[in-house]
Amino acid sequence: MTSKAETVRRSGRVELNAISGARWFATTSLVFAHAIESLWLADGGECEWFRRDTCVVFKRISKDFVCFYLVLAGFVMTWGYMGRDYDTWEEKGAFWKRRLARFYPDYFIAMVLGTCLKHQYFLGCHDMSVESMIWNILGLTLIPSWFYALGPGYANGPAWFMGTLFWLWMLYPFVIKHARRLFPADDSAAVFVAKLFGVWIVAVVPFAIVALLSPNSPVAESSVMQDWYTQSGVASYAIFWQKIRWTVKAFPLCRMAEFVIGIGLALRVKGRSEYVQIDSGGESEKAGGEDDKTVAYLPMIATFIVVVYEIVQNATWDSGRCNCLNDDFVGCYGWFEVLDNKFALMSAAVIYGVATLDVRFAATGAGEGEGESEAFKAQVGWAGSTLHKFLTFPFFVTVGQWGLQLYLYQMIAYFLFQGILVGLTVMDNRCSMQYMPWWGQILYVAGELSLLYTIVYFMNPKGIIGSEIIKLVDKYFLGKSSD
Repeated sequence: MTSKAETVRRSGRVELNAISGARWFATTSLVFAHAIESLWLADGGECEWFRRDTCVVFKRISKDFVCFYLVLAGFVMTWGYMGRDYDTWEEKGAFWKRRLARFYPDYFIAMVLGTCLKHQYFLGCHDMSVESMIWNILGLTLIPSWFYALGPGYANGPAWFMGTLFWLWMLYPFVIKHARRLFPADDSAAVFVAKLFGVWIVAVVPFAIVALLSPNSPVAESSVMQDWYTQSGVASYAIFWQKIRWTVKAFPLCRMAEFVIGIGLALRVKGRSEYVQIDSGGESEKAGGEDDKTVAYLPMIATFIVVVYEIVQNATWDSGRCNCLNDDFVGCYGWFEVLDNKFALMSAAVIYGVATLDVRFAATGAGEGEGESEAFKAQVGWAGSTLHKFLTFPFFVTVGQWGLQLYLYQMIAYFLFQGILVGLTVMDNRCSMQYMPWWGQILYVAGELSLLYTIVYFMNPKGIIGSEIIKLVDKYFLGKSSD
């Protein structure tokens, strides 16, 4: 009988289940942050700690998890297409077509539903001007979020991320060859880390420039910036600065370095793994590298650093003046918060450590018997084995694979839930503040999240609706037979 380890040797296939589990925590934090953020309409101080302190923590963390997703996107893309070179335009075209097929149907549905629900004839709180309608229609091209600061008329705010990630995918065939030269398999651990640090410095530069331009800074008070701001016709310098900040945040080339970090991680894990990865053939490849027991501690160390930082930040911020809706990140949280990718290396540590556990788990055939499980534990240590077991809890793995749908449909679910509460006369409307007791605020957020996960249960790739969408796309766009 062929063992799991032998199957891995022959096929080169390694399932990234622990990575899916880690993705679940990142996605949950993002959607939870947006759910609490919608509590702006809750009047009454009975649960102020919930809609203020908790919201601020998750809003800060959500920015960092966007960075985590960009690093993870580079990793997963490289992991899944490790053996591809994209030397011809035909290969590039086939790659782009597959990428478009796998995400655009959900993106299109989410944008159209968002435009409808946010229109004043349905659940919208503002008159949707012709300009707003044009921006929403152009949003289907995945371009406007680069330079248009999303206002109240934009249909689906979180969808901006796809407008960034999609173009990073499009550039991937051109980037991968250069990344392979930057991260060769024979680099020592020290050289690899130094290169990651250098790429991270490149990633931080655009955000550091934004921090230098922040309101009340010496650069902002200079005559050059004041002339630029005056000529822009924007009502205040703070709004002008937010537009600059948004452009840097969403422009694909400004986030490319984070994506490249992920590519480097995948190449490193592959290089020091005993087995080749997906789509790369079936022969074993031996390689040396860092001690697996040490690598297994990286996710825990990185998480500890971020948690301590957030605890300190929350203990020292000005709760009397600031809340999670206040975009004055410099004034409320310090200039360091302007650096949306400040924890990119922490994200890299988590992804690298967890992916290594996945590879070693498959390589030792762990899970087939007590002996092989002991072999896995001996290789990665008790801490690594325990972390992998935790992250591969079936619920985490399954729901962790719903990240795209959760991200795109979250605002749709929140609009619908608010509309349901208005229809049931629990709320007068969804456009103005109204009294909500502490238990009502908690149930409100729980209800939004419950509706979101219910929608995504049907819309995910294995769901009743999502699977049918994939079949239609495969048949009519990719030309695949369903047989």
